[in-house]
Amino acid sequence: LKPESAARIDELAKQIKDNPKGSFEIHGHTDTKGSEPYNFNLSKKRANTILSELMKRGVDYHKIGLFYHGEKNKHEKTSEDMSLNRRIDFVFYKEGKNDN
Repeated sequence: LKPESAARIDELAKQIKDNPKGSFEIHGHTDTKGSEPYNFNLSKKRANTILSELMKRGVDYHKIGLFYHGEKNKHEKTSEDMSLNRRIDFVFYKEGKNDN
């Protein structure tokens, strides 16, 4: 993790704790550099690292869905495109994913 990520993870942990009826997802992504199995495992490591950091901050892991995207659906043409795909996305459903 980058040092500047700690503050964002703190904010996310607070948001999760402040919304007990909400549900949350962590989506790990990679660029297309490297093999497909390597990238899938890398996206898994990214998502699990964030989950681990949230758990250290008192977040119940049962409230969080994990998704590993690896390199699928990437259409990279430049190094900037590749860098945008090296990321974690967070999805928050205020009342839970299945609540309407």
